[in-house]
Amino acid sequence: MQKLWMSCFAAAILVLNPAIAGENSFETNSSGIIDKLMAAPTTGMQPIYKTRGLSQPKQQEGYKIRGLRLEKRSDGTREYKPIEINKSDRDRASKVNLEIQFDVNSARLRPKSIPLLDELAKALRDPRLIANSYFINGHTDSDGSDEHNLKLSLERADSVRQYLVQNHNIDDGRLRVMGYGEGLPLNANRSRAEKQINRRVEILSLIQ
Repeated sequence: MQKLWMSCFAAAILVLNPAIAGENSFETNSSGIIDKLMAAPTTGMQPIYKTRGLSQPKQQEGYKIRGLRLEKRSDGTREYKPIEINKSDRDRASKVNLEIQFDVNSARLRPKSIPLLDELAKALRDPRLIANSYFINGHTDSDGSDEHNLKLSLERADSVRQYLVQNHNIDDGRLRVMGYGEGLPLNANRSRAEKQINRRVEILSLIQ
């Protein structure tokens, strides 16, 4: 019973992933976030990893990724819309990583993550970034169904957006929310540690 209780309240760790060339380093303050988001676009592409533990090491130009986008209706409510993008386009954009925690199978932010989100908000208000817009992209590991993971990844990314808007008055028009589920892992999901890295949220520059 105690083991079950602990598993239900364990944190799902997410990573706002920076590196264009596949680095898994994390930023912990606004200065590091600013540096990553101001980085020049890369010409390299990350390898494709198929979900369910199978890797595909050779990158393909034009490789398509399925996801969900959160769009605002005219009445102010939001709706999910399916999307498909070229992986090579997003690989070349500037990204940043933070370690964010959610409850397992939940989009609720854990208190431990708040200081990191405050640093992100500080960076987004910096004069060097304030005129720019960004994607908030959610990702999961390979546990669960494709459809469930797509929705969960979008909801987690939207939790980050809501916090930034409601607590730091970040202009909602600067933030676009996307969810990719398990479709863009950083590794092949072969262990608990690898899955933990894949449960993440990215901040990706729209202007690079």
